[in-house]
Amino acid sequence: MPMVVLAFAGSLLNLLILKRIWRLRNHPSTQWRRAPVSSRKMRIERLQFALAVITLTLISIEEVTHFRTFHRF
Repeated sequence: MPMVVLAFAGSLLNLLILKRIWRLRNHPSTQWRRAPVSSRKMRIERLQFALAVITLTLISIEEVTHFRTFHRF
């Protein structure tokens, strides 16, 4: 259970950080000093986003199936 909580917290933190980066990058006041983002960096950010979403999806599937399997009424 502690690993599931850590994975959940880590995925949420990763999504929040990515959201903050994308919001700051697209902020109007930073447009004049903004350097173009390399394609490698964008791929890494997209991969991090996808892995965080996949992790949250797998955790939710695991919790639902665990509840249905072991906590029947």
